[in-house]
Amino acid sequence: MCHPSNKPRIAVSHWLVPLRARDTRAESGHKFSKHPVPVGPEAPSSCGDPPSTPAQECRDTAAFRQRQERLARLLLWTMDSIESLPLFPLAEVVLLPGLSVPLRLFEPRYLQMVRDALAGSAQIGMITVRPDSLSDLPGDPPIFSVGCLGQISHAQEQSDGTFRILLVGENRFRILHEEERVGGRLYRSARVELLEDESANSPEAIAILERQRRDLFVLLEEFVQRFDRGGSAEQVIVGFERLEAEHLINALTRSLALESIERQQLLEANSTLNRLQIMSELLRFRLAEVGGSETGSMGLLN
Repeated sequence: MCHPSNKPRIAVSHWLVPLRARDTRAESGHKFSKHPVPVGPEAPSSCGDPPSTPAQECRDTAAFRQRQERLARLLLWTMDSIESLPLFPLAEVVLLPGLSVPLRLFEPRYLQMVRDALAGSAQIGMITVRPDSLSDLPGDPPIFSVGCLGQISHAQEQSDGTFRILLVGENRFRILHEEERVGGRLYRSARVELLEDESANSPEAIAILERQRRDLFVLLEEFVQRFDRGGSAEQVIVGFERLEAEHLINALTRSLALESIERQQLLEANSTLNRLQIMSELLRFRLAEVGGSETGSMGLLN
């Protein structure tokens, strides 16, 4: 289970969750960690409970972590594909670039996966299981072709051999083909191509992007004000208003109780403009769904 941070809830609605992460569960061999887990050789106060055994100490030194991050960035800068990327299929979690998720891994295949990743580039591919295949989670269920490359920024091995990690979304990818399991590998892996967003470089494209951002913000203001129960709507709106388009999308993705298929739509969008358009449609749908209700009785929070 993912426990929210200590930040206060936004009071405007039960449609909104803490800005840090959405409460959710996933059945595919992991649970969320109780806290994000920083790493370091001597950081018990940052790593949850104070370690009582060497196995509970934080796994990585700062130098090791920096080296892994530099290697990962170099790979992204010099390659448009990754020959063999470990895949982590989940049912209810969709990682997007710029967002992060804390995970607790306990299945043997995913423990092997995280150890292999930490010995290399510290990257894994988060991929979503198709909604009609959730019953196949214990095996190899069908998955979407587009996922998110995740960088393990923090990792901690527990005394029972499980792992807590913090995974940061880096780049979208598309699966080209899955590899056969060889050499005792338990987890799925694939050759993937890294996907680049279409950029808004021209003055016309930038103007269109800004208009779409304004349209989204009009919907957001209506949404927040409609469900304001604690008188904090103005404060919430001001907080969102300061954000640029991509940061606004990420903040709303963290804050709204989106279904996994809706987050997958955002992940598959190939530009900030498309993501703004999708987010606008999601807000319109939410507003239409509750209609004239002042209570907002159709909340989607777990």
